[in-house]
Amino acid sequence: MPAPRKPKVVKESTGPGSDEDFVFPSSVGEITVRSLAVIPKPNQLKIVRLEKDDPSHMAATFYLLELALSPENYAILEDLPGDELETFLEEWQDHSGLTLGEYRAS
Repeated sequence: MPAPRKPKVVKESTGPGSDEDFVFPSSVGEITVRSLAVIPKPNQLKIVRLEKDDPSHMAATFYLLELALSPENYAILEDLPGDELETFLEEWQDHSGLTLGEYRAS
């Protein structure tokens, strides 16, 4: 009889590289979004097509944001001042331990 498998140990992380939700206190209220580390894996063919059609990569970035954000949070983020949105994106990426750019196909 084979030995029973040991359960996989999952490290709980709350700092950089966290799978936990990211909470951002903004001027329009608290915004809670999923960590980029746990959003659905993007369709790489769609990423390649978006990058081919848009060399600035903005369309691919928006596609990834749509995967990660609820429609409500997306609407809230559209109301943030530019500097605050930039801070949100930087802190969200730091919290998640990766950037939106890491999803891009090479």
